[in-house]
Amino acid sequence: MVVKIEGKEHRQGVSKAGKNYDFISLHFLARQNGVEGHAAVSKIVNTSVIPYENILVGQHYDLEVDFGGNVIGIKPVKV
Repeated sequence: MVVKIEGKEHRQGVSKAGKNYDFISLHFLARQNGVEGHAAVSKIVNTSVIPYENILVGQHYDLEVDFGGNVIGIKPVKV
């Protein structure tokens, strides 16, 4: 699925339960069933998939997702 990244956020730290977390939240617009126009969508990406610095806001990326909708790959594309 090719999307234009509208925003990004790097979340890193330790949860109240004492577990480490480190992920990227990507924000983009996409078609969604029942929505006229586009819906604002956020997807979580593990930092092992792509470094935060390599994602540029305003650029297009091809998101590869698994059966459960988890992002397992991301690469820049020219539109």
